[in-house]
Amino acid sequence: MKKDLDFKNFYNSVLSQELDVVEKKRFAILVQLAITFLVVAGFFGAYAYWFVVVWQWPILLLLYIPTFAFVLLAAYKTYDIIIKNTTFYEYFKNNVIFKTISFIHPGLRFDKKYFISKDEFFKSGIFEEQKVKYKGDDYVAGNIEEDVMIEFSELNIRYADAQVVKAKKTEFLFRGIFYKARLPFIFPINFVIEPLSPEEGQANQARFVTGHSEFDAAFQVRILKKGSDYNPSVFLTDEFLEGIVQFAAKYHDEVRISFVDSHIYAAIHHDKELFEPQVFTGNKKFDFIYMHYQDLSFPIHLIQNITLDQQLEELAA
Repeated sequence: MKKDLDFKNFYNSVLSQELDVVEKKRFAILVQLAITFLVVAGFFGAYAYWFVVVWQWPILLLLYIPTFAFVLLAAYKTYDIIIKNTTFYEYFKNNVIFKTISFIHPGLRFDKKYFISKDEFFKSGIFEEQKVKYKGDDYVAGNIEEDVMIEFSELNIRYADAQVVKAKKTEFLFRGIFYKARLPFIFPINFVIEPLSPEEGQANQARFVTGHSEFDAAFQVRILKKGSDYNPSVFLTDEFLEGIVQFAAKYHDEVRISFVDSHIYAAIHHDKELFEPQVFTGNKKFDFIYMHYQDLSFPIHLIQNITLDQQLEELAA
C-alpha cells in the first residue's frame, strides 16, 4: 500500500512537471478572458462617452447598463463550458488525475465521460430511491485484487421535485464521489454507516453503538437487512472506525459507507466539482493535488483492508 511519503516523491518527480504545463495553459486562458473583458468594457466605455460627453444625456446610459451587465453575466456562466472544451481540462485529467490513479493502483482505468449508473447508486441503500436529475463523469474501474473489482465516479444528483427542494432547502440529493466494490464473499448483514446529527442521536436511542466514542458521536449504523444473529461489530474494528473519523474530520463533512450483499459502497460528499483544474488560482500546489489523492485513495485503502481481513472473509463465506 502506497504511503504519503511515496506520493510526495511521486509529486516532485512526475506531477510537478505536468503541472508546469497545466499552468502555462491556465495563463493562456486568463489572457483570453482578460481580452474578452476589455473588449466588453471598451464597448461600454464608448457608449458611456457618447451619451455623457457628446450628447450630454447621461440618463440614457442607464438603458444600456442592464444590457452590458447581462453580457458579462452570460460570459461568466458560459466560460466554464468553453474552458472545458479546451486542452486545459483534458491535459489536467489525462496527465495529473489519471497518473495519480495509476500511482495508487496500476490496474485501474479511467473514462472521463462515463459514470456509475442510477440503479447501482440506489442499490447501495445509502439514499432513498426517488425521482432525480442524474449526471456524472470521471469514471474509474479495475481490479485492486485478483477477485476484487472496484469502480467509482463523480456524481451530480439533483432533486427533480421542486417541493422536495423547498422542504430540504437544497437542490442536491448527492454531489461528490461514489464508490462501488464487488467482493468474492457475501456479508451476513447489510448496513449503512452515515453521519449523525445531534437531533438524530437523541431521537434514535435504539441505534447500534460501536463503543468507539468519537465514531458514535459523529456517525450512526443503520441496519438494512439482517440475515442472521451477526451484528456489525465484526466489521467495525477500531482501526476501521478511526480511519473514517479522521478522514471525515480532515477532508469532508459527509462520508457514507454501506455493506450490501457482496458489495461495499461509499459516498463522499463535496460542495464543488472534483478532479478539475483551477482557473483563477494556481494548480501547482502540493496540498491541492494531495486532496485529489486522498479522495481517490481513501476508499481503495478501506476496501483493501476489508478484503485482507481473513477472519471476516471466513465469517462471510
